[in-house]
Amino acid sequence: MPYEEIASYESVFNDIKLVLEQGRRHAVAHVNHEMLVTYWNIGRVIVEHEQTNPNRAEYGAATLKRLSRELTEEYGKGFSRSNLQNMRLLYLDYPICQTLSGKLSWSHYCELLIISDPDKRSFYEREAIAGGWSVRELKRQISTSLYERLLQACKAIPLSQPTELAPCNPPRLSRIRTYSNS
Repeated sequence: MPYEEIASYESVFNDIKLVLEQGRRHAVAHVNHEMLVTYWNIGRVIVEHEQTNPNRAEYGAATLKRLSRELTEEYGKGFSRSNLQNMRLLYLDYPICQTLSGKLSWSHYCELLIISDPDKRSFYEREAIAGGWSVRELKRQISTSLYERLLQACKAIPLSQPTELAPCNPPRLSRIRTYSNS
């Protein structure tokens, strides 16, 4: 096979690889988005059902346990009681479905739902999206108290110094990096 044919073939092969990789990324993103919307809607159904029962606490726990068992039997893994509880929390903490980011996975949101402070949760959500954090990186940043450390650092900057952090409420990680690199 002449060199030109080999080079032409490699070009076609590489172009096809790019198309396939892009298609797979789009498919994963679409599936992730649909999964988040589905889990949000499951949470909505659970919460709306709980609100119609006067003995919500006991009823809710028993309902989640039964739903977990029956959904797992019918649909397989992914419907543990704790996962159903997370779907419920997803709906309660993000009452508008459109506020969910398709750039974060269900696993990201499960980590974020552990955080009860809405400002803190919002900070980690924004930073995970902006930084393209994996779930592992998000867990690491939460466990090392990034939010609290940045607030402490922000409070340590004297107000007489002109900064783009004042007022600090809470800072964006990108702003901290910009300020510390100047």
